[in-house]
Amino acid sequence: MASNMGSTQGGRLAGKNAVVTGAAGGIGLETTILFLREGASVVMADISEPALEKALAKAMEMAPHMPGKVRTAKCDVSKEDNIKALVDSVDEWGGVDVMFNNAGIMHADDAGEWRS
Repeated sequence: MASNMGSTQGGRLAGKNAVVTGAAGGIGLETTILFLREGASVVMADISEPALEKALAKAMEMAPHMPGKVRTAKCDVSKEDNIKALVDSVDEWGGVDVMFNNAGIMHADDAGEWRS
C-alpha cells in the first residue's frame, strides 16, 4: 500500500528516499515516523504484512501532513533475494538515499544462550 502525505512542508530529509527494516513496531516504526516528519519518502519493510498494515496506519496518524510517500513491503531480511528486491523497488522513486537496517535475525540455536 502506498500513500502520499500531500504537503509542501520540508525537513532535513526532504527529497530523500529511505528504507526501514523491522518497521512494523518499536524502533523501526518510530524511525519511520521521524523520517516522514523530516520529509523523506519511506518504504516500511517487515516480515509480517498484518503488522505492517497496522504500523502504516499509525505512521500516517502520527505524520499526517508530511510531503513524503510511504508504502509497505514484506521482506525477510535473512533472504538476500528479498533484500535485493526491496532495494530495487525504490528505483521508481529515484533510488535509496537512507537504509535503516533495524530488523534482527535470531536463530533458534541462539535462544538458549541469550536466556542464560
